[in-house]
Amino acid sequence: MGASASAAGCCHEANGDVSSSSQPPKETVEADRISCDSQLGSACSDERQSNRTQAQAQLTRQSSHFSRYDRMQNMQQVTVDTEIIRAIPLHRTLRRFGKLWRTSPVDLDDDRRNGLWMKSCPAERFDVFLSHTWQSSWWWKYLSLLLRSGSPAVLLAWTCAAGLAFALSLFDVLELPFEYEPQHVVVQASCPLGFWVMLLGNAAVIVAVFASPYLPCRKQCACFLDAVSINQADSELQERGVYGIGGFLKVSDELLVMWSPLYLTRLWCVYEIAMFRYANPKGRITFAPSFVEAAALCLWFFTALTTFFLWTSLAFPLSLDLLLVEWSLAFLPVILCAHFLRRSLYSKQMLLMNLEHFDLDTAQCRVAFDKEFVHQSIVQWYGSVEAFNAYVQGPLRQELLDSSSSFQMPLMYFLVILTPGQASSLEELLGLLKAGEPWKVVLSHALAHNIGLCIAVMFSLKFLFKQCERFAAPRQRMCLDCLASVLIFLAFGLVTLLLAGLSLASAYFGIFTALAWAVVMLSAAYVSFNGIPAAFSLYSCVFPRNFVVLGKSILSAGKQV
Repeated sequence: MGASASAAGCCHEANGDVSSSSQPPKETVEADRISCDSQLGSACSDERQSNRTQAQAQLTRQSSHFSRYDRMQNMQQVTVDTEIIRAIPLHRTLRRFGKLWRTSPVDLDDDRRNGLWMKSCPAERFDVFLSHTWQSSWWWKYLSLLLRSGSPAVLLAWTCAAGLAFALSLFDVLELPFEYEPQHVVVQASCPLGFWVMLLGNAAVIVAVFASPYLPCRKQCACFLDAVSINQADSELQERGVYGIGGFLKVSDELLVMWSPLYLTRLWCVYEIAMFRYANPKGRITFAPSFVEAAALCLWFFTALTTFFLWTSLAFPLSLDLLLVEWSLAFLPVILCAHFLRRSLYSKQMLLMNLEHFDLDTAQCRVAFDKEFVHQSIVQWYGSVEAFNAYVQGPLRQELLDSSSSFQMPLMYFLVILTPGQASSLEELLGLLKAGEPWKVVLSHALAHNIGLCIAVMFSLKFLFKQCERFAAPRQRMCLDCLASVLIFLAFGLVTLLLAGLSLASAYFGIFTALAWAVVMLSAAYVSFNGIPAAFSLYSCVFPRNFVVLGKSILSAGKQV
């Protein structure tokens, strides 16, 4: 958005009431949000059948009420123009491998610009206003939105694929061609080992990520996307949309800031934040830095590689020397992952630094009038440019820091990341079942390995994520920078070996120790994602009330000390 903020390139649209030429526009709009894709889809189909030229001509005749000069002189920046509000479902912006995100409308020919307008549909308000700059990488924005919106579908697809492969292997439809000897449980003989759960599960994850925008049964989200919500072909309609962006923000429930290092350098991107907080004080501002999704995808990929190498060590027994080589290959991806994570998480430090030292005068735009328009609006709302700078450096930055979800990896991402390891554990569990081992052995493996070990790996990955964030800043010399990544890997390896050893030992000593370890890991995971107070609330349903009160008192006393 910020890269195309001129009359020819800023891809924003505003909302203003122009129903009457003799009366001033209304300042508020009462409307219900778009809740289903069928409404948007039918509106799009009907509009494509209408006379495009006649519709645009009718809107153009009314645009004189909302020219950029009138809006600036009459202080109508937040006036809502209901006749040109156009939304697009979020999942439709992600179809065809993110084609809408690849190229700025400025760089398209006239025919393709005109086609963009027809991809959006008339609406009454927006669930999400997508704020971004066209100068940032379209690929990371596309993957970020893809994972944010499609991770539940990805997890469901993996569950179905892995479950199907497990069942087909259990009933001898799929052959288990290898054998392995479990070391963490007492077994009578070697067990068969397959690869179908891993193969189909990982394939389902990859396919589901890119296929999720096409799923028919999904929650709809009416979005403002500059490229399609603003007419890019008609100059008058484009001006009417660009300089009326405040109306769009006024009827948006959420401002999703797709942050990149270039975001705060674009004047129109800064303008959107200022406008949204002024016109929609109760609205939610969500920062969506792409480094979170980049880290999640990186962790999944390298987890899949590491799991594959570890699986081969079970399927193909090797001598000690070759085994050490194979294990080195297995953990080499983790070192590369740590190095990539440090590079990605350094963007977080850059974001906080940019907010702390923000200066409106350094933001850029293509057209001189745009700078005057934005500066006058900000001075009108915040009193002065200095006051707005102070707002960004203070309250806005603090709001971002308080919103921990902007930087922390959500539980759903961790569940997706753990799918390769869980698939490998299911392969071993399947082997125990096929070998006819006693139910206590099978259950001990399921509790200690499929539950306890997988959660332990999740904590190891969280530890890796935190350390990469802590030491994200690049070193002056490449050798020192690589050494930092290696040291982080070694610390991660020690934590992983400790937790994995406890998990395997709990399975070896029987079903009760395995059950205890699984309960401990589940409790720790719940506390990790929900906090200690939420854990006390949960346990109050299980334990006597006096126990919960005593626990809270101990916690309060500890904080005072």
